[in-house]
Amino acid sequence: TLAGVESTGYSGRCVSKRCGLWDPMIGGMDVAIEGAPIYGIPGMQIRPDMVVIEMGVNDILTGSGHRRTIAGLMVLREELIEMGIEPVLSTLVPAGTPLPNYAPVKSKHDKVNAWIRNSGFNYVEFDKALRNRKGALKPAYDSGDGIHPNQAGHAKMAQVLTGFIANQ
Repeated sequence: TLAGVESTGYSGRCVSKRCGLWDPMIGGMDVAIEGAPIYGIPGMQIRPDMVVIEMGVNDILTGSGHRRTIAGLMVLREELIEMGIEPVLSTLVPAGTPLPNYAPVKSKHDKVNAWIRNSGFNYVEFDKALRNRKGALKPAYDSGDGIHPNQAGHAKMAQVLTGFIANQ
């Protein structure tokens, strides 16, 4: 654990209203950081210097497409900048088996990651840290659903983020 680092998040968040999981109460393009609690997360009463945006996989999985996902990431990024908070994107975590519906949208996932890597914006590279040679989540990091990292996967993500912060 890094001093001064708050790790809070919820699964099921989307950046696009077209996402089948989108809920205006917990996430999406209409959610702005306005005072405390930040992002509507109960108990988060701090104003961070930096926020890592680790979102977009649910959008891709539910058919929002890469352009809408990128647009949603840009909205969140701009909202943070307007508030004086440094936004840091993260590559989408790898996914694959046993997700039966993921193969047709893998190219959209890859397009979002390519955009993040080539955007010129600060980003954390979670995809390469967690994926196997086939591009899926490494079994050692898989919670069992093919997309959500387990405890070892989260530890790897923390290691990558720690390295990113140390190099800032």
